[in-house]
Amino acid sequence: MAEIKFEDKIAEEIAKELINRGINFIEIGIFGSRATGKAKPTSDWDFYAWVDRDIYEKERGKLDREIGMKVSPLNPASIECTFGKDKSRCVDFKLTPKRPLTGKPIISKDIKFIRDKRHSAQDRFMMEVDTDKLDKLWKLDEEYYLPKGKEKINLDEPITAPIIDFTTTGISFLDGRHRFAALRDMGIKRVVIMVKPEDVKKAIELLDGKFYTEEDFIRYHKTGYIPPEYYGLFILAGVIGLMYMIKRWQKS
Repeated sequence: MAEIKFEDKIAEEIAKELINRGINFIEIGIFGSRATGKAKPTSDWDFYAWVDRDIYEKERGKLDREIGMKVSPLNPASIECTFGKDKSRCVDFKLTPKRPLTGKPIISKDIKFIRDKRHSAQDRFMMEVDTDKLDKLWKLDEEYYLPKGKEKINLDEPITAPIIDFTTTGISFLDGRHRFAALRDMGIKRVVIMVKPEDVKKAIELLDGKFYTEEDFIRYHKTGYIPPEYYGLFILAGVIGLMYMIKRWQKS
């Protein structure tokens, strides 16, 4: 087993400290000479954390000191951290060499999903589902599956929910596969998709799905949707009812 790099250990410690403080992050990395590989043995370790909310100067300074004191014992070199909601305030990315660290980012940021307003999607339902379970089913689609990478999406803007269909082997994206891949790569644990009425049950059972809006929950139950597996029972009930009415008519 390969030994975990020092910078990855520090990033993990920073992640734990941020989570303990209720601060969610999108990306943690290093910048400066350590990122370029030109550092001396005595060079500082400069870390940045791209977080999901504003951290003002007083809090940022306190957080820097506390995290630095927490993680510094792992190495005698000086460790400095900088935090920001916007990349430009986190680190000057245009001028400063940087290197995002490998590993799974952690985020539980509230994201606003909106409906696809096209006519073809009007009958679909918005379902919040487990990202990993959806990705596992999508992986069976070898032709259109996008492997995990470093795709990004703006989380501050509403995201149009991707549209999927269930297939005999897994799922396929009718729209939004790149959006989903970006959310997955950024560590979003639950995403919102749009499914056909007959696929709501599958989304619940296979993807730990839940209705995203109360409106969709009410609409689904008001429509009285009948799953295909129950078609035979309803047809049989209709035939029996018709026969009963014919017999009553004959006796009258």
